Amino acid sequence: MLNNKGIRKNIIVVRMIVFSLIIIGSFAIVVIPPQIIYPDIVITLVRTACFGTCPDYQVAIYGDGTVYWNGEFEVKFDGKTTGKISIFQVYELINAFEKAKFFSMQDYDSVYVTDHPWAVTSITLNGKSKTISHYYGDRNAPLELYELECKIDEAANTNQWIGRDYVFCREWMKYMAK
Repeated sequence: MLNNKGIRKNIIVVRMIVFSLIIIGSFAIVVIPPQIIYPDIVITLVRTACFGTCPDYQVAIYGDGTVYWNGEFEVKFDGKTTGKISIFQVYELINAFEKAKFFSMQDYDSVYVTDHPWAVTSITLNGKSKTISHYYGDRNAPLELYELECKIDEAANTNQWIGRDYVFCREWMKYMAK
């Protein structure tokens, strides 16, 4: 059994541990860059129909995390609606564009077969804009472009409006890696 001295000592030790965890935890906070760094950011992805069941839609993501959707064909939600993502997700997308070296990519629009969809990806960042047209039948497109298109879909959660688990870009990435 503890006496009063032992109880006080235990309380002091517990307080020190709690205080230490609070201090350590305060350093573990993820630092999200201020939104004002990218006030003009707009990321868009347009996917077109194919001679099958490819969804046809446009999605736009803004610097404040606002997502605009416009579904046209083979989607659960036809028409326009909005959503929201976190500022951190916007920041991650910007990093993905930079990592993929998007601004140095070209269009990939060679048509070898005619039944594949297109993806048109664009970004406006700090007054600089770039758009890439990507025909899914062009085998010259780098995997980084497919990955970027997938990341836009995933960040915007387009599956909620497509109405099914649309893993088209991931499947194409596997196919193209062969």
